[in-house]
Amino acid sequence: MRIKKVSAKFILLIFLFSIFPSLHAKKLYLNRKNNIVIEDTSKPFSSYTWLVAHNAYSNDNIFSNQYGLPVSELLKYGVRGLMLDLYDYENSIYLCHKSCYFSNYGKFFETVSYSVIPFLRNNPREVVTIFLEDHSSRSMLEQELAKIQGLEEFLFNPSVWAEYKQWPSLEELIQKNQRLVIITDNKRNSGYYEINGKEIHLIFGPDLTVENYWSLGDTYLSHNYACVSRWPEIPLSTKKSSYFYNQWERLVVMNQFHGIPFYPHSTSDNKFKALFTREQKYCLPETEKMPNYVAVDNVTSGDAKEYVQWLNSGGILFYKDLTFDTENLICGFSIVESGSSDLNKFRCDQPIRSIKINRLKEGTIIRIFDKSYKFQNSEYVELTMKKDMSDTEEFKIDLENYNFENSYYKYIYYGKKLDKKTFQKIEVIVSYAQEKKL
Repeated sequence: MRIKKVSAKFILLIFLFSIFPSLHAKKLYLNRKNNIVIEDTSKPFSSYTWLVAHNAYSNDNIFSNQYGLPVSELLKYGVRGLMLDLYDYENSIYLCHKSCYFSNYGKFFETVSYSVIPFLRNNPREVVTIFLEDHSSRSMLEQELAKIQGLEEFLFNPSVWAEYKQWPSLEELIQKNQRLVIITDNKRNSGYYEINGKEIHLIFGPDLTVENYWSLGDTYLSHNYACVSRWPEIPLSTKKSSYFYNQWERLVVMNQFHGIPFYPHSTSDNKFKALFTREQKYCLPETEKMPNYVAVDNVTSGDAKEYVQWLNSGGILFYKDLTFDTENLICGFSIVESGSSDLNKFRCDQPIRSIKINRLKEGTIIRIFDKSYKFQNSEYVELTMKKDMSDTEEFKIDLENYNFENSYYKYIYYGKKLDKKTFQKIEVIVSYAQEKKL
């Protein structure tokens, strides 16, 4: 029976590859020039969301989890979480998927030493989390950890924060240089080690996180959005960590990927609307807080980085009607920098009736143009923020109300006969003061 199942999967993969013969040469498109922007580093670490690359080591073909991007490039792109699978192999620990004989992606210590540590050295205000699916032995792991030069310099150690009743702030982690968090799912390999004469600590995931079961289904033909705990004994609603971690707020990991990775379909899994729907409709009712980590396959495919930025800083959502529910969401994106863009870039390809805004800053101006977007003579609507919105405030705006003003914003229609079915261009102007702060 197992042989038949494997054969069926193999046939499916060959079929998919035959449909997309040129994808091995596909040029990856990076959605934004900049990394994810964190505007305020004073909040507890548990208040932020980070982009995570599932099976970050797997990048050699379109059926890999991160097609075309080695770990060093993932970090440059804005990924701040790496999921790695560890196996004892040939007197070392290798990054493998299921079997090191068939899928060997090199040694664990080399990936950390030559990609992660240099990134932290060159980017002194960045924090990286490594999630280990850990099939290694403790003795072998200790041996390999000792080979990572500089590990103890960056690794998060809870004993440093023993007096804290909640997570230290992001800024405190930066100032203390505790900018590498390693979380293992292997209890035997968690806890303290003495490496090169210094104490280091690996976190046991079930003690400090909640995580949904990862699979949307084996293939792209299924999409099971149900949000259930990876660990049945730890409900997603569990708020506090174990006593060892002072019952700090648990970190929420939201997984969004299929059992069999396939680069073209990651565009669908990683759409803003797909991530928004999974989080808002299915996971948020269980966790009652936004995710701290969003883990996906093929991070450059779709809108995962845009969604993480929106969770961190807010932005604008576009809807088909005035119900403002997940079914009628068209698209969304963050507002953190000045610029202009074709709305189709964000998959805003349906008639727009309304928008929802959150966490926008004073001085931000948003202009939405019709299809004849020559800025001098186009029909457009303009939204100007008069003061900062708080983290919890949001406003719903009917685009058919051509002129409206309150204490937070002013909304004006410019033109004669704007056809909202043809909205096609957006221009964002972030105030000088806001840009300077970023």
